[in-house]
Amino acid sequence: MSAMNDKKIKFIDMTNNNQIGIFCTLCNFLLKTVDDAATVEKYKVCHECFLRYIESRKEDWKNGWRPPKDKIDDARIEKTRLFIE
Repeated sequence: MSAMNDKKIKFIDMTNNNQIGIFCTLCNFLLKTVDDAATVEKYKVCHECFLRYIESRKEDWKNGWRPPKDKIDDARIEKTRLFIE
């Protein structure tokens, strides 16, 4: 295994030293906007997933609710189609 395969990209917020990944934990799409950075810090998801699943259910989210896998899969397919077009 080469040394290059061992390296991972991490974004670090130097103000509080939190590390975040570069992909949304729900839809697995690349985080790419300032809005994504803001929502991933608090909810660990991209801004689009925040709007779709969390904004109207913040208390449920804090209590452990997560959208069903089939809903996430449908949204991922929709996002992929929009990305390709």
